[in-house]
Amino acid sequence: MERSYNVIKKGASRLYLLRQLKRAKGDPAQLLCFYTTCIRPVSEYACQVFHNGLPEYLSEELEKIQRRALLLRIIFPDLGYQEALKECNIATLHQRRQWLTERLFNEIKDNSLHK
Repeated sequence: MERSYNVIKKGASRLYLLRQLKRAKGDPAQLLCFYTTCIRPVSEYACQVFHNGLPEYLSEELEKIQRRALLLRIIFPDLGYQEALKECNIATLHQRRQWLTERLFNEIKDNSLHK
């Protein structure tokens, strides 16, 4: 679980960079691009390994990173979380981790050369 805390800490610290980009007058598309390329991958690091064993409270902590990026006066300060997700056309981190885990499982299952 300590690894999960490190992931949460790294993701939260990168929100500072997103705020700096916002102060530099970055538009929402640029901010979202930065989030999806620099912050979200940190929270998804090796998620296929730990997703199913992740306690709910740690899953919520990871989700808070995305919520803070989308809402707290950074990308979409005037929208609610669900509306911001729809506006960005992105899934919750839990849904994304589930999708990545299932995709890896199916790739392994469908590869006849995998041992």
